[in-house]
Amino acid sequence: MDSDRIQELAVLHATHGLQGADLLEFELWWSAADAEERAAFTETVDTITMITLSNLPPEKPPAHLKNQIMKRLDQRQDRETPQATPSSKTKDIPAGYSFMMDVDGPWRELPTKGTRIKELSASRETGTATFILEMDPGSRLLSHHHRGAEEAFVLYGDLQMRGKTLHAGDYMRAEPGTKHEDLYSEGGCRALIITALENYPQKSIRTYDRLHRVWKKCKQLVTSSS
Repeated sequence: MDSDRIQELAVLHATHGLQGADLLEFELWWSAADAEERAAFTETVDTITMITLSNLPPEKPPAHLKNQIMKRLDQRQDRETPQATPSSKTKDIPAGYSFMMDVDGPWRELPTKGTRIKELSASRETGTATFILEMDPGSRLLSHHHRGAEEAFVLYGDLQMRGKTLHAGDYMRAEPGTKHEDLYSEGGCRALIITALENYPQKSIRTYDRLHRVWKKCKQLVTSSS
């Protein structure tokens, strides 16, 4: 197994997302992996696992901080639940249609800094997931394999991939079995992505996003209490 795939499985594992074919592939690989490969896998897992703590101040938090954190976390779900808008009320949606306005839906952080997605749909019937990808200037995405086809349409900004620079209105399709490397944006971008479900680690993304939100909340509490 190549190093990029090992890294990809490590990220999924660290965010509790290994399941199905990914889990089987990991178990078969782990049983035959050498010490160097296992060490690389473990190092990546440790890095992702500790990402929520990596930027916390080194000083010891005040004694009362735990109670504040627990109280804030108990209230977090209610505070962060998006409020219904007139555009998303069920009574306004004709049968057979669904809508998501620009202000609707949560943005979820990805493991690479400055990247996030908003899921529009994920359907077993069509076998595809559709989402908006946002990348801040200078941000990159992890290398990854395509088990199914993937399409990208740039809405604005620049998206660099496989030696090509895509701008607003440009389109890319990657066939099953291909691999994305050197995927980054110099000036930032937003792109519409339609990908096969087997390419889309939905559970891992949601788990990582929750960890990221908890880390941000902890960091804010430590900063406000120092």
